[in-house]
Amino acid sequence: MRGRLRALATSSFTAFVGTAAFRVSIPAVAYYVREELSGAMAEVGLLTSAFFTARAAAALLAGRALEAGARTALLASLCFAVNAAVAQLYMLSSTWLAASLLKLVQGILNGLAWVSIQYALGLSVEARLRGRAYSVYFAMGSLGSMMGNVIYSILGEGGMWKALTASSLLFVATAVTAAMVPEPPAARKVKAKRSSPPPATGVGGLNIQVLTAIASIRAASALIGGDLIYVYLREACGASRQAVALVVGLCDVAGIAASFAISWVADRGRDLAAMALASVSALSGGVLFAVRSPLTLLAGYALFAIGARSLTPLTRRVATTYAEMKGMAVGAVNAVGNFSTALSSPLIGGLLDVLDYQTVNVAGVEILIAMAVIDLVIAAGACIPLTLLAKLGSSRPASREYASRRSGALST
Repeated sequence: MRGRLRALATSSFTAFVGTAAFRVSIPAVAYYVREELSGAMAEVGLLTSAFFTARAAAALLAGRALEAGARTALLASLCFAVNAAVAQLYMLSSTWLAASLLKLVQGILNGLAWVSIQYALGLSVEARLRGRAYSVYFAMGSLGSMMGNVIYSILGEGGMWKALTASSLLFVATAVTAAMVPEPPAARKVKAKRSSPPPATGVGGLNIQVLTAIASIRAASALIGGDLIYVYLREACGASRQAVALVVGLCDVAGIAASFAISWVADRGRDLAAMALASVSALSGGVLFAVRSPLTLLAGYALFAIGARSLTPLTRRVATTYAEMKGMAVGAVNAVGNFSTALSSPLIGGLLDVLDYQTVNVAGVEILIAMAVIDLVIAAGACIPLTLLAKLGSSRPASREYASRRSGALST
């Protein structure tokens, strides 16, 4: 019990400080490329693309290294320490390409570090508490994101160097906390106890339909989770940099309570139902986000953030509960989400460059055309768990005894 609490406490605090460290630098770099270097929205999107492409590849490498017996705390701590130095190099970048290369390096470091921390947490907590443990972990990350935005809103007017210095100092603190994360016990095979979707060929034992749903939702969330959201909200709502940073942070916090509730559903053995709830929230938020009005934009962003943030701990729970090769599974979940974000970020940025903030009037409501296109991607991801849930519900007999015998479907 004591070991589980220590793993949860140190991992969660690392998530808080580490997320704050990286989040402080995101708006600083995004505004620098857009306003100082006169970059297009597609180029701002490519910053996110460079980061997540590298992070995806590094996540898979981290999974293999962890399966081979790499020490989680040492690997994560070293990566965070190097990140502190890399953050300072943005002040020397005079071109968009230089900034993109630095994002790529940070992607590699973050991919290696965060997969290690998530792997250690997942294997240190028993399956019946794993969903909520990951919710605490990612909730602390969301609080860290808000803190990073608050720090930027305070320091942003003082120039990029203040924000980047704060980022470096926080990364040093993250390296210290990561070193305190206990090494996980040997991986134990854990069998599912309730019904779930039919098995399919997957990566590391994960259902391929689950990975597809993750890819679709994360592709659409490239707008809200990266550099683009700051520029998008600033230009669409006409708000100040500091106000946008605060709004983004508060919307991240709004996802915490919902994430706990949805993870509780998953911990009761209803992983697919929990994924459906998260997907519906993301889809509803996307619809509201397409209406050009400050209030609907903010409400839509909050709902979408709830859905996307809730999906994150769910996928890690699935990876560490049902897959046999848990390190590879955590790496695969990270990689799928990161590759989707990497591919979609420049596409969304290019879409905004072409369509700008053009609207079409539908029944007296002004709909942003670019966001309507993005909503189609969200819908594709949301429909997968909803369709599987309906199929499972129609095929399951009333007998509870029969249902209990159909287990382990998320594992191949």
